[in-house]
Amino acid sequence: MKNWILVRKAADYEYLSKELNIDPVAVRIMVNRGITELEDMKRFLDTDISDCFSYEGLPNIKEAVLKIKEAADKKLKCRIVGDYDADGVCSVTILYKGLSLYGLDCDFVIPNRLLDGYGINENIVRKAKDDGIGFIITCDNGISARDAIDLADELGIVTVVTDHHTITESEVPTKVKELVNPKMSINEYPFSDICGAQVALKVLSALFKERHGFDNIKYELLEFAAIACVTDVMPLCGENRNLVKWVLNRLNNAANPGLNKLCEKCEIANKSYAINVSDIGFRIGPCINAAGRMESGRMAVDLLISTDITEANHIAKQINDHNNERKSIDRAITQQAIEIVRNHPQFNSLNSTVVYNPEWHKGVVGIVASRLVEAFYRPTIVLTKSSNG
Repeated sequence: MKNWILVRKAADYEYLSKELNIDPVAVRIMVNRGITELEDMKRFLDTDISDCFSYEGLPNIKEAVLKIKEAADKKLKCRIVGDYDADGVCSVTILYKGLSLYGLDCDFVIPNRLLDGYGINENIVRKAKDDGIGFIITCDNGISARDAIDLADELGIVTVVTDHHTITESEVPTKVKELVNPKMSINEYPFSDICGAQVALKVLSALFKERHGFDNIKYELLEFAAIACVTDVMPLCGENRNLVKWVLNRLNNAANPGLNKLCEKCEIANKSYAINVSDIGFRIGPCINAAGRMESGRMAVDLLISTDITEANHIAKQINDHNNERKSIDRAITQQAIEIVRNHPQFNSLNSTVVYNPEWHKGVVGIVASRLVEAFYRPTIVLTKSSNG
């Protein structure tokens, strides 16, 4: 059962309301969120996105930028290795567009959720070597892939890691120092709760610091970073809040043609109501994620890098169809799982939920687990048989 607790904190609500020219209820909401000073409230109500392009203080970012510049100067073939979720897809798109603009010969790899698992691995590295790749840059992964990243170094592949996940020291690569991650202990960037796409964008901001051209695409790339911020469930405070608030006014006519077509298929483009965060979190995000769950995250990147309206429309339809299929499978498996739990002879005394069916789709078991938590309010594990062994 959910318990609602009404928070009451003391503050001069009448004074703050007059100073900010807003309703006292809005002031109370900010105070309850821990925003108690007038200047902090003003910043909260503002929409300054300049921080979204800042990067000073991020660990190893100068070293990473130097490696990228050297790779460009040496004309090394570049491979971007991302992840299959929406943050990974948006991160890859950001780096692909930005590094290509800088002059690198780029391609990208999105690991297959069912076959490869999460992030870069040794097979991906060996394949890169076979393909003549001289430079690998990761996004939204890599900080815990010590074996794969160290192997790349041993094979002579220049490597840069951009990531945002929490650090486990025993898994951090040891042979590559260009690790850009705000969760590292040496981080001096003032806001560490950013997603992988935001880290990727900041790397590009640093890369283009003394070079023209970035202004032509940076707001298009910022749209991807905002979508990733929401779908990766980053806290909507600080620069994240300003970023997401900014993008909501753009999704009726996004700068990117693929994103525009996806918004059409999600039925949020050209609507009379104001687009909100839920539209990103429950419409756009699940569609992008569905590509990786049902087929390949590469399809979603292909959509976002496409410049052909007809092609973008075709891919957006495919992705939306995958999402509808995902929802159908999700509903069916959830119903089966609920029946298994309810039919358990000790249902009323269970403290946790563990269910298994070898036929369930691996791409949706995480979603099903969240549905069971909502249904029973218990720690939950949903298991299936892996298709690769």
